Amino acid sequence: MIPFLRRLKGLIAFITIMWLMLLGVAAFLIFLVPLLDHLSKPGETKAGRITISIMQAAISIGAVILFVIGLSKLKKIYVSKKLQL
Repeated sequence: MIPFLRRLKGLIAFITIMWLMLLGVAAFLIFLVPLLDHLSKPGETKAGRITISIMQAAISIGAVILFVIGLSKLKKIYVSKKLQL
């Protein structure tokens, strides 16, 4: 029964780290990316607003790509440790 609990502990740690990464990326996207709106001046043209929107989209896409890469590396680490039994 003890090896089962040890394996379960590793799985719980993996899931916990995965969710912490997800919450970190979500917090970044919710709280920091919209702050770029404050870079625009009140009387600015549509071109300035479009530029800021493009920057927000690029940052958001980059954050999601980094999240996927991080999850992939985390999965490889977890699987390699499980196969070393």
